[in-house]
Amino acid sequence: MQQQLLRLRIWLGMVDFLKDEQLRRIQNGELWGSNTIQTLVLECLEEVGMFRNKISRLFRDSRKNAEDQNRWESVTRYDRMSENYAG
Repeated sequence: MQQQLLRLRIWLGMVDFLKDEQLRRIQNGELWGSNTIQTLVLECLEEVGMFRNKISRLFRDSRKNAEDQNRWESVTRYDRMSENYAG
């Protein structure tokens, strides 16, 4: 789970970097380069969406396990986390 969250943070950091680079290219009149970066950003965001869904499913599954074991505080927490990451 922590690895998935770390990967999500890394992806988001890369997207922020690419957005800054795209802005620089627009300011320098490099429109083709800007377009290429924009396409890559959109692909990254699609990947982030897939990771968010995986993380949401992970918490949903963890919720079921906690419920089966009568760990009600965990059930509430996992519900909240699953909803936070649902795409």
